[in-house]
Amino acid sequence: MKRLLLFVLVLVFTFNITIAAAQNTLTAPAEAPAKASTKASQTVKIKKSVKKTHVAKVKKHKIHHKTHKTETKETLAAQPEALAEDPAFTKAAADMPGAQNQCSETRVIAAVKESSALKSWQNIYDSYRKYQQCDDGAIAEGYSDLITGLMANNWDTLKDLKMFTETDKKFLKFVLRHIDASVDPEDVKKVSDNASQHCAADFSELCSLIKERAEEILKELNN
Repeated sequence: MKRLLLFVLVLVFTFNITIAAAQNTLTAPAEAPAKASTKASQTVKIKKSVKKTHVAKVKKHKIHHKTHKTETKETLAAQPEALAEDPAFTKAAADMPGAQNQCSETRVIAAVKESSALKSWQNIYDSYRKYQQCDDGAIAEGYSDLITGLMANNWDTLKDLKMFTETDKKFLKFVLRHIDASVDPEDVKKVSDNASQHCAADFSELCSLIKERAEEILKELNN
């Protein structure tokens, strides 16, 4: 009798263990997709948050650029004499040997007055030759707007730029330096696209330098 009772208890115990194992097998796959779904949902939320932050930063930069650009134009048009007294210009002159290289008050005023007439690479090159010592502050930002604007919206004039940069490598450095973070990010993007997609074979070296510089600035703006 005792042996029979012991045998029954062993059977009951074995049956309970089998049932428990089956239940775990059935519930485990259901828990795994639930965890995967939660993780995927969190990833989507993070991506949306990052994208939203990036869009906000770009919008903020555009608003800042538009406001700053307006203020710069107003200053250039209305206060050339005030710009001449800006320490930024005299600092640039202090590092230049020879009186002919100094950024004098007369040069600043002349550069400001001529800035509104700069419409082509010939104009910009002539201005650069005369006033490169004054390439700072509002005048420098004016050059940046003009240079980036020409590359973004008048890419077919690149042949003129190529002509000047082939004979004057310092002018090439000047041009590349003025593709900078002070201008509209959309213009910088256009410059990068033009250099990538609309470049003739004999312009490849110049396009490569322009593209490299534009992408460098885009990374800076996106950080």
